[in-house]
Amino acid sequence: MALSHTRLTLATLQNRLLMAVRYRLSNGEYTERSLARHIGVSQPHVHNVLKGVRGLSTEVGDALLRGLDFSLVDLIETNELGLALAQRRPRDRATQMVPVLRGRLGPDSPFPNWDDVAEWFPMPGALFENANRLALVAVGKDAELGQAFGRVDYALLSRDESFRASVVGRHWYAIQWGGTGLIRQLRAENERLVILGQTTLSGRVGPSFVELNDCPQLRIVRAIVLWAGRDPRMIRGLRRWT
Repeated sequence: MALSHTRLTLATLQNRLLMAVRYRLSNGEYTERSLARHIGVSQPHVHNVLKGVRGLSTEVGDALLRGLDFSLVDLIETNELGLALAQRRPRDRATQMVPVLRGRLGPDSPFPNWDDVAEWFPMPGALFENANRLALVAVGKDAELGQAFGRVDYALLSRDESFRASVVGRHWYAIQWGGTGLIRQLRAENERLVILGQTTLSGRVGPSFVELNDCPQLRIVRAIVLWAGRDPRMIRGLRRWT
């Protein structure tokens, strides 16, 4: 099951309300004058709002909602309501809806944008009950990663700062360097992060260490890897890395 992602904003709801008003004017249900009289706002003000000359204030917006017998819920699409309910419900249930990011995490791809969500994926919440700010991302080709773990197509990440602020050697992390992303083990050493596994047969694929005097750790360590594997639908058969 995957749900499309829509970022719902106040501006979106305002635009939908104005579109609904314009529709009723175009089909003859109201004129600007009769609508203004109906909602108790002057006709010039209604005209300017509909033309975009003036912004839609809270007071006029509420008057239009009452006049059209609308509520804010009527301005929200069914799939948006379903997504909102799906995101809220798993907090105390067995399933958690996790955002799937566009792009790939790998040395030949830009580091994925946390806000660029392609879809939502249901995962067993009990496995990650202590982790917050989760995201599922496809993993690109990485020779060093392949040598260590074989084929990996997806990784489940947590951006929880408590995980990222304290580097533990046995864990794996998603790091950002030069705009790209790598999954690596790290070691904290003398105000620097030593990045392990950076040399392949084809040469170096990233820095061997990062001086933390020049760059905050959280800017480099973008997430901790909770698990990774080939198919997130078979999560019970996947390797958990933490």
